Amino acid sequence: MNYYPPPNNYNNYQMNNGYPYNYQTPNPVFMKANEKRRISTLGKSFAVAVILFAVLSTVFGLLLSRNTTLLNEYTNNSAVANSMNTVITILMLGGPFAAVYFYLKKRGFAGGIPLGSPYDKKDFLLLLPLGLAVCILGSFATGLFATFVDAIFGVEFSQPDDGSSYTSPMGIGMSLLQTAFVPAFIEEFAIRGVVMQSLRRYGDAFAVVASSAVFALMHGNMIQIPFAFIAGLAIGYAVIKTGTMWTGIIIHFLNNSMAILSLSLADNFSEMQATIIMTAFYAVVFVLAIICAVIYFGKNRNMFSCFSKGEITYFKNSEKASALIFNIPAIVAIIVYAVETAMYIG
Repeated sequence: MNYYPPPNNYNNYQMNNGYPYNYQTPNPVFMKANEKRRISTLGKSFAVAVILFAVLSTVFGLLLSRNTTLLNEYTNNSAVANSMNTVITILMLGGPFAAVYFYLKKRGFAGGIPLGSPYDKKDFLLLLPLGLAVCILGSFATGLFATFVDAIFGVEFSQPDDGSSYTSPMGIGMSLLQTAFVPAFIEEFAIRGVVMQSLRRYGDAFAVVASSAVFALMHGNMIQIPFAFIAGLAIGYAVIKTGTMWTGIIIHFLNNSMAILSLSLADNFSEMQATIIMTAFYAVVFVLAIICAVIYFGKNRNMFSCFSKGEITYFKNSEKASALIFNIPAIVAIIVYAVETAMYIG
């Protein structure tokens, strides 16, 4: 029998479970620093997108104010106003976030955009009325908050007028396009697609809350900010639970359509008639939501079982938030939208 002596690096084989090289466990400190840089890059990228949206919208407003003919059309013709606002949403919001998405994708930082079929069709159908009901509750909560602040502090919140008309089928149709259909796609792509999916590496709960905060910030007025945050939590949860952005797109569309319905009723019926119709509509939604909630929670005893802790688990949420927020672009974005929000507080 021939005897072959062990190789010179025999001890290394033994120490490293048979691997023929010196394997070193990655330094946790280095890994943590690397992940902090990655989160900071995400925060900077999202901030640049929302700043660009604000800047482009402002530039558009300045150019519009200098063109008297076009300004008159925009002010007095709701079809023109709706068409221009639709283009603004697509180009000035969708454009920056699309650019950021491709930048992050090139660096391997972007999450996939889930536009496939839901994991569970029953959950998908149950979460649509549930999500819409949470959006309605968020709207009620915001209204109560605004009323409280006005009554106690004499501070009144307002929001920009989009120039829509609700007195004709054409006007309502254009409003649906501008306010419901286009934002449902563009805003969901930006927030639940680019922002939330990229942050899921650090935990689903963190990704939902952070993306909801970005969603709220972008609205730039206190009538919509609290509502957008609450709605964002519900939509984010529904998207993660079902595994498809179609859930969020549909809930977003239904919620915005509901707002158009309310405004259309106010413009075409008496106050009492409009109130009765909307009350009946809300009642139907909430009864359906309660039925869906009973079925859903009976089927899903642990409603957060769909949430993963993320690939990176050695960060505290405060550390993640700090890395996401405390960078120059993010701070600038917060200041820009704080100034815009202040313009609608009187």
